Amino acid sequence: MSNQNSVNGEIREQLQKLKDMSFKKKLGYLWHYYKIHAIITVLVVAFAASFIYHLATRKDYAFYAILLNAETPYIDYMAYSDAFAQYAGFDTDKYMAFFDTSSKISESYYNQDSASNTDKISAMIYTGTIDVIVADTYAFEYYAQSNSFVNLEDVLPKDILDKYRDFLYYTDYDTCVTFEDTYAPEEIPDRDTYIINHHTTEDMKKPVPVGIFLTKESNLLETGCYDYLEQNEVTYQGYPSEVILGIPVTASDLDIILTFLEFLEE
Repeated sequence: MSNQNSVNGEIREQLQKLKDMSFKKKLGYLWHYYKIHAIITVLVVAFAASFIYHLATRKDYAFYAILLNAETPYIDYMAYSDAFAQYAGFDTDKYMAFFDTSSKISESYYNQDSASNTDKISAMIYTGTIDVIVADTYAFEYYAQSNSFVNLEDVLPKDILDKYRDFLYYTDYDTCVTFEDTYAPEEIPDRDTYIINHHTTEDMKKPVPVGIFLTKESNLLETGCYDYLEQNEVTYQGYPSEVILGIPVTASDLDIILTFLEFLEE
């Protein structure tokens, strides 16, 4: 009880001091004794306001694309997103197109970032978040060999499939299961250096068209975000690395994907 009286007495004393001070001195006194509390309060209020604002203004994704291993300085992905949203006729007050350029995986080294990115993309494919994935040959084949892409012959309308017939990317599903069974243990070639032409089915046992090669006329490649492949003479499996578009097996809105294919030619 005596402790409580002591505290109450101290409070009364401090209030009396404030009462006798000028307004300027009151501010200085409060700042001196309560600045930590004030800073914490301001931060909490700012965080809460920011959270509420972003929650209120958050837009749903009408289209989500992963641009894997793209060089972000060469693409204004927000402007590109807005251009596609306008082309596709989205209600931009509610929906947005998003081109995710944050993910990188490398064939030359495997670090924590690469591991995190592969896990992230796999999880997003599993949950059906991604509409399309665009990637260089190495990264694309990595996911193709994981059965991550649809067989384009099963989903594309015949006229669209015929249009892209000369630009189809094939993977050999036979290597997904029997690659190690085909060779004696000491003869198994390195998957990363295995010589294979993904433009043709000639050297494949179980070829499946899972992607579309993008040409230099594509407005995405015109941004320069994959120019480093040619500039650095990047190769994979014995051929120059190229840029391929694939549809994840869990993608559900084929119409928006077909619209994006049209947009690439604008």
